[in-house]
Amino acid sequence: MDLDDFVDEEEEKPKGERPAYRVVQPQKQADGSEKLVEVGAMWRNVSKQGNDFYTLKIGALRLLVFPNR
Repeated sequence: MDLDDFVDEEEEKPKGERPAYRVVQPQKQADGSEKLVEVGAMWRNVSKQGNDFYTLKIGALRLLVFPNR
């Protein structure tokens, strides 16, 4: 598998498309309670060969995620 086989999702997706998954983490509040805060998201993409994969973004970090087949 070569990274050139994958479509750049920045060019292919319409602006504002919602992610397939959101990444959250608990954060302590001033009163001691915890609140879930969004720290990233994961979008579904399709390679040039028609294979599914996801792009995971957390801050400046960007990773490709593949189903384990």
